[in-house]
Amino acid sequence: MKISEKLDKTKKYSSVILRFGLAIVFLWFGFSQLKNPDSWTSLLPAFLNSSITFIKWGI
Repeated sequence: MKISEKLDKTKKYSSVILRFGLAIVFLWFGFSQLKNPDSWTSLLPAFLNSSITFIKWGI
């Protein structure tokens, strides 16, 4: 079996694998930001940090 034949068989699955991989990455970073918001809100300017505090506490 040639390499080009193997690549043709996997071609139809490549977009699905890529979509699942990107979905896992976005979900992982999204949950980590919700779980520990102090790790990324400390990078914001001070005037935005006060409004983010209300969002973190759900107010």
